[in-house]
Amino acid sequence: MTSSAAVSAGRFAFRIVDEEDRREYVAVQRRAPGHSRYGVIASTSSEPPGSSEGAPRVMGAFDRADRLVAMAGVLPMVVRIGDRDVPGYGVLDVAVDLLRRSPGAARALVVRLLADERANGSAVSLVHPSAPVLHRYLGYEAITPLELRTLDRAVVEGATADPTVRVRGVRAGEDVLGPLSRHLEGALSPAPPAGAGVHDVVLERHGGTVGALRFERLPGHLIVHLLRAADAGAWATALAVLDDGAGRADETRIEVWGGGDDDLIRWYPGRPRTRECSMPMLRVVDVVRALEGRGWPDDVEGRWHLDVTDSLVPAGTGTWALTLEGGRARVRPSAERGVPVSPPRLAQLVAGVLPACDETVPEDLARASALRPWAGLVEF
Repeated sequence: MTSSAAVSAGRFAFRIVDEEDRREYVAVQRRAPGHSRYGVIASTSSEPPGSSEGAPRVMGAFDRADRLVAMAGVLPMVVRIGDRDVPGYGVLDVAVDLLRRSPGAARALVVRLLADERANGSAVSLVHPSAPVLHRYLGYEAITPLELRTLDRAVVEGATADPTVRVRGVRAGEDVLGPLSRHLEGALSPAPPAGAGVHDVVLERHGGTVGALRFERLPGHLIVHLLRAADAGAWATALAVLDDGAGRADETRIEVWGGGDDDLIRWYPGRPRTRECSMPMLRVVDVVRALEGRGWPDDVEGRWHLDVTDSLVPAGTGTWALTLEGGRARVRPSAERGVPVSPPRLAQLVAGVLPACDETVPEDLARASALRPWAGLVEF
């Protein structure tokens, strides 16, 4: 598919938006009831899906009069589940033009994006929706709550770096943040890649990593997308780095994304003020890739049959035999009768999140899939 070619599906045609359409995207964003925490996507690629690694794209749905009626951004990402990398895509800013209401446009657009993601090798899809209930109907399920917390400037400015901790940037081709995360890094911290104002900092002591930061300078405030500290010395050094990053200007606000019992809660004196909340949701795009791609405990063995009905991704519909052995999963189609598992429950199974209410996932399989809570996301 090229940027000028439109692919039709029923009442809508889909194509990567051009410059004129992007201006319309901005207008729709201003009318939409909710949007991504990052606002309108500034940089897009006009290349076909998968041809521009790491670059966000904006896909548009056009009605029969060739009017743009819905849009969504797509960003490739790697999700780390059980200490293994799972390929995925983030869906950003699903927006419908309220002045050209076209029933079914948003659903048709999401179905199209899921098909593209699957064709390009994705196993899962991620969203940070403004309306979680609507995305649950599309097969997504909540993973964990996230909070944007404001740090007291006095705490940051009073920090003294540990002299035994060395501060450095990420070397070319080096992946530091990935190995440090043992959970859904893509879902829990959908940080933009380093570059264009986004900076990675690594904290080392005696050759070992004791902390990591990813932060972004924006007008009037500093957004911290990832903050990990192994001990008090690493924490104090991280605060000193943020103080330098903020330029020691009193008017610069410092905010950190986190959730649950993460490093910020463990080391911060008192409870930081929460300014915004988000609820990342995950969806399975490819049953086999998702279940086989994530990590599993090496001391669990068993075989389960899962009956999946997925109206948006027909290739996922069927009975699947899941076999666990030695920390690896094998998934094959099965002719045997299985337990019915809905797409939202399947998403929780893949994500390693125990369901709020046990629906159909076998209890022993749910326990085997469970990952550690926020406090165990990073191990030093």
